[in-house]
Amino acid sequence: FLNNALTPLILYSKIEQIAEFFVKNPSKILILLFCDFSSGKNGNFYDSFYEASFKSLEFDPLRDRAHFGVVLNSSLARKFNLHQIGQIRIFGRLEKNSNLN
Repeated sequence: FLNNALTPLILYSKIEQIAEFFVKNPSKILILLFCDFSSGKNGNFYDSFYEASFKSLEFDPLRDRAHFGVVLNSSLARKFNLHQIGQIRIFGRLEKNSNLN
């Protein structure tokens, strides 16, 4: 829990990192945000996403259901259909007994 509280977001810079996440966590959900800090166009996207990832620890303290990640590289973001700064996509599958179904 403490590690999740200290780093509620994971920075993804390579497609291999995301692929490895799904190999190790086939039943978990990955929520990705596309940010580009060099453009200055992030608005409150990152801050709101960070807050949401931290707040989600109340319901999923061990990150058993979902992980939150950030992609900063636009070419990597496009590979996951993240085309606009601030866009969020959810990847993974929901189990039949999930509360989200």
